[in-house]
Amino acid sequence: MAQTLGIDVGGTNTKLALVDSTGRALRTALVPTIGGAERFNDALTQTAITLIGSDAVPSAGLAIAGLIDDARTLMTFNPNIPWLEGYPLRAALSSSLRMPVALDTDSNAAALGEYTHGAGQGARRLLCLTIGTGVGGAFLIGGSPCRLAHQGIGDPGHVIVAPGGVRCSAGCSGCVEAMISAPALEARAGVPWRQILSDPVHRSVIEEAGRYLGLACASLAALLFPGRVVIAGGVAEAGDALLTPALRTFFAHSGAFYREGTELRIAELGSQAGVIGAAVFAREIIP
Repeated sequence: MAQTLGIDVGGTNTKLALVDSTGRALRTALVPTIGGAERFNDALTQTAITLIGSDAVPSAGLAIAGLIDDARTLMTFNPNIPWLEGYPLRAALSSSLRMPVALDTDSNAAALGEYTHGAGQGARRLLCLTIGTGVGGAFLIGGSPCRLAHQGIGDPGHVIVAPGGVRCSAGCSGCVEAMISAPALEARAGVPWRQILSDPVHRSVIEEAGRYLGLACASLAALLFPGRVVIAGGVAEAGDALLTPALRTFFAHSGAFYREGTELRIAELGSQAGVIGAAVFAREIIP
């Protein structure tokens, strides 16, 4: 089956995968998201070349955390990786790999991945929230990303859920990113995210995150009327421990008219949603 290269640039790590037309990641690799920009591009290039090997790969999809320009050539704002702001990563990578590269936000990529191959299949109005180093979100109507501002729906990770709460790296106080991103949960628990995930003693931290997530979903549902909300990213690996309090809070705070017909699900593609979605939009260059 035809393969495309998916690249998902996150705030901490960057995932690469060769993805076939059924959405299977055949081979994967990981590169730390560490600056500067030229050195990072070199690391991506060398890893991609090794990953591709002798296979015929016609195009690559590059998903990047943050906001991007309207021409979809570069990332314009992300305080978690400011050294990539304004750097023409799409052009640099296309030149070094000698193949066409498509760029989009990591949120749009995760939503496309889940819509095409995961928990978003069949949803006409799909909201996908991605929780990792930061919190992003994308909204698809009929499988197409809604591009209201900065090539997405804005920055839903900064919906306020705890007025007067701690500030995120973008300067927002008490936003959902400040309260439920992986670094935020690590700061509250005092241990790495993986330990929070595996140790039942930290279950209350995940449950609290679920409540904040439910509040964010209640606000966004009144704005977007999604038929389905899919929760993706590393924090979503908490599964029902996160989803159950989110559902409870969502139904407790959203009006009946706004929540009617809306369901919340955990992503099926796990941490690979973004890299698989990047491969999906790469096929738009060369089907």
